Amino acid sequence: AADGADGDRLMEGIAMRLDNRGVTLVELVMGLFVSFLVLAVAFALFTSMFHATETGTQRYMDKSAADITMNKLAAELSDATRVVHFAASNELRYTNGSAVRSLVFDPAGKTLTLYEFSEGEDPAVKLANMNNPSISLANNPQLYSKPRTFPAKVTAVSFTDEQGVPLTDVPLGDGALIRFSVTFEQSEVKINGVRVPVTQTAETMVKLFRDSA
Repeated sequence: AADGADGDRLMEGIAMRLDNRGVTLVELVMGLFVSFLVLAVAFALFTSMFHATETGTQRYMDKSAADITMNKLAAELSDATRVVHFAASNELRYTNGSAVRSLVFDPAGKTLTLYEFSEGEDPAVKLANMNNPSISLANNPQLYSKPRTFPAKVTAVSFTDEQGVPLTDVPLGDGALIRFSVTFEQSEVKINGVRVPVTQTAETMVKLFRDSA
């Protein structure tokens, strides 16, 4: 019986020493490794969700800017009575009521900007300037005022007649149908955060306002 009691006390002593021995270095390193692994997975998931949200937001903003540009162009040209296109200067001029306006495309800046053209001049001078291909924003900046730049990034613009023939420096009017297409630059965000530019082209047709006079 004494031997049995001594054996029990020996086992209890070993158990107490095991309970009080603390955490070994190996166990500590393994615990830290598991913690870092969990944090890395959580960070990767958060980054992926963040970039996905950013991509969706950017696409929405790009689409909104493109829609605003197309709607404004359609509204402007449907109220125009006469248009003339100068491909060399990337410019479309048109009459809108008593005003003459100019739409200038800047390929380098990827912008479309609307100007009041020859503002304050006599109507005859306005029309003469409108039909003059030697006039341009670069050569005659004083004739271009009140610039309004559209919000979208634009990489290409095309203006054609109803048959798809590009508009020239010959004025077109009398309720004619014209087509215009605009290529917009948009942005796509990859998971690694690198932005890759993509483009989208929108096209529509409008009928010029018929001048009863």
